[in-house]
Amino acid sequence: MVQLLERLFSEIAQGKAVDIVALDAELSSQQAADILNVSRPFLVKLVDSGELSYRLVGTHRRVLLKDILAYKESMHRKSQEAMAELAKLSRDMGTY
Repeated sequence: MVQLLERLFSEIAQGKAVDIVALDAELSSQQAADILNVSRPFLVKLVDSGELSYRLVGTHRRVLLKDILAYKESMHRKSQEAMAELAKLSRDMGTY
């Protein structure tokens, strides 16, 4: 708890906005898109293709925060792996 509060105060001291949200919170498609730093239409394509689970509330899609964060971490990990592979290929070709 102390570490959490230290990080919270550190972020606030740096002038960053801080939200405290439960992992099981449901987000609108725009909120989810903002977290992933993508457009809302792109997020809708992710949802409609089945890459992200959601539920409909009327005609509105709702996505769990924990699913958004898991997807974001997965994409970050894949990006890191791809960059490492490119660096390896570059070294192997002698262009690095």
